[in-house]
Amino acid sequence: MHRNRYTTTLGTTRSARTESDDADFVIVAVVGTDSRKRTATEVFDAVDDRADNLNDRYQQSSFIGKRNRDIAERDKTVETDFEQQQQQQQQQQQQHKRHRRQHNQIEGTHRSRVETVGGFRNGLALIEEMLRSPRRAHASFSAVHKTYLYQPDLNKPRTVIFCGLLPILRACFFADYDFEKARELAGPIPAHLRKKTGLARPWHGRARGDLGHKQLQVAVNAGPEAVDCLFVGSGRLSGADDMLASLADKHLRPVTSEFIDYYEDLGLATSIDMVCVTDSRNRHGANRLALIEVKFGGDNDFLDSTGPLLSPPALLAKYNNSPRTQAWLQLAFCRQMVVDHYPQVPLGPCYVAQVEHEATNYWLLEQPFIDAGPQIRDAVLQRRSEERMAQAEARLAKRKK
Repeated sequence: MHRNRYTTTLGTTRSARTESDDADFVIVAVVGTDSRKRTATEVFDAVDDRADNLNDRYQQSSFIGKRNRDIAERDKTVETDFEQQQQQQQQQQQQHKRHRRQHNQIEGTHRSRVETVGGFRNGLALIEEMLRSPRRAHASFSAVHKTYLYQPDLNKPRTVIFCGLLPILRACFFADYDFEKARELAGPIPAHLRKKTGLARPWHGRARGDLGHKQLQVAVNAGPEAVDCLFVGSGRLSGADDMLASLADKHLRPVTSEFIDYYEDLGLATSIDMVCVTDSRNRHGANRLALIEVKFGGDNDFLDSTGPLLSPPALLAKYNNSPRTQAWLQLAFCRQMVVDHYPQVPLGPCYVAQVEHEATNYWLLEQPFIDAGPQIRDAVLQRRSEERMAQAEARLAKRKK
């Protein structure tokens, strides 16, 4: 009987095929010292299983290799981005150093050779001098007294209570204005024209205005991080954030908020809601001072009035006593006060910013109010002087009793 013998290797397992007359092969598998016979079908199944195992391992290794390549490419991208950020930071630092050197030149021994604009020194330097003026240290707003305090000598704790501007301004120019009467005279507003106010009750407007002014003050003077910490959820007004964002459209950059100034001889003080600086795209010129009076609300009645102004004569023919005109009078007085105390600062545009529930409207201070600034100031100071004389006479009469 003739025998055919075949030998195959599967890994470390060796198999030998023995002959059979009817070609029915029997496999003798030798593993270590153990050996047993297998049929050809079993051997082929084992080969297929081994091939599948090797294929799975190959696919797994290919996936791992691709993942490693992706990780390497990502690390390379991150490294490139990090290098670009470092380069940008270095460029910003170099630019900051250049600006600082220019600032030192302005503030140092080269002051006399600083470039002039319109007969003045550089506008930014003059505005910075205004913001650092020693005058500002003498006045502050007291949340306890709800008015302004003046400290004549900073080395002594004695303070004097100053009167605010709004009561005198109202008595001088629009004493006959009444909100309910103005709304009645304006008539009902059609439903499709009425703006949303976001107020649950009409008297909530004052609280929203106080909150908005505080939020703007913190945002400008302390930064957005402080706003995120102090004003959260329903205690934060989106209108105030939108108003700050809208300043860029006017090419204005805010530098301080609630800027206090005063007339110490008459005991009168007030705050400018926002002081800004114009940029090079502003049509009024770059590096000029821009004052902004911020009013919250008035979505449907900011232009309603009950009649003309009481004074000054230059404004009687054209302007009524609406809230917009009242804000313009307040802004004109503040502008004139800055002219009196900081005449070297170049002034640019001044606005009344009306912050509505869904938008912010800017009302440019018109030229008649600028021209009437001295008259508005004189009328206010005259009224304040009369009030102080009346108060002194009342105190004298009380002592005699």
